[in-house]
Amino acid sequence: MKKIMIILLMFSLGICKIDARVSIGRTENIKIVHELPNTEDYMTNPGRFADLGILYETFGVSGAPLWVTKDPIFVGVENENTDFYLELDPATADEIVAENKLNKKELLTLSFMDKHAGVIYLTIVALLVFLINKFFGGKDEDEIKVISEEQPKP
Repeated sequence: MKKIMIILLMFSLGICKIDARVSIGRTENIKIVHELPNTEDYMTNPGRFADLGILYETFGVSGAPLWVTKDPIFVGVENENTDFYLELDPATADEIVAENKLNKKELLTLSFMDKHAGVIYLTIVALLVFLINKFFGGKDEDEIKVISEEQPKP
């Protein structure tokens, strides 16, 4: 069984190219939490308006966040374009939240998946690796050696 698995693995590696790049590090994430009204007060460029977003930093592996390293802060984001943002000072952010009658605490709270998705993925991968090793990593029957209870005496 083990020989067949090795042959299949070698065959599949020969056919397809595996490009294993694992990125590890901190990532800044922007999430739009409220779409502001399209008025002159929130216009950034002609025809473009700002929305209210939060910026937070996570530490992750291959894009899966493992934990949040920096608490969310309010930022201004231009019409679903999260590549660029404008950091808002606390006074300006509080003013925008008050004008639009929003709940500041609720807007700054990250969802369960934003906080813990990476830990869930990592747990699932570890469990799969364990199960695969348990069921397919054992020795073949012909490789098992029976040790007799009696040792030959010299």
